[in-house]
Amino acid sequence: MRPYASIVFLSLIVATGSAIAQPPPPPGGVPIPPPPGEHRKRIYNSGDNGRHSQFLARLPSGHKRISHDGAVYYSHRGQFYVEEGDGYVTTTPPQGIKVKKLPRGAKQVGRASDRIYEHKGVHYQKIGHVYEVVDAR
Repeated sequence: MRPYASIVFLSLIVATGSAIAQPPPPPGGVPIPPPPGEHRKRIYNSGDNGRHSQFLARLPSGHKRISHDGAVYYSHRGQFYVEEGDGYVTTTPPQGIKVKKLPRGAKQVGRASDRIYEHKGVHYQKIGHVYEVVDAR
């Protein structure tokens, strides 16, 4: 390769942050898994009220596996994930799913006797020795 061609190629990589162009997400919010060697997270529009989900090639270390109504969810620090394609996407937890511990930063809301806690828009109610996701109303 000629010296000036190397400089132009390296300049392209630095300017774009990648030698591989990233395609935009397809309509309908279906995630596009990152190419091998690319960053493991990608954000795409889920089409769910304009909220964005995050695609991960692998789950964070320390995640918990939770089965609920025949589906499998994963939880880590208050964020819930479901398996999709060859990775995982963030999701809103379904009502009724139970966790053993509240995520760090959860705050009690309402009356103390209700034992309801909120973390990033998700409400949990203490029932026995677990916390169940409940409707905020």
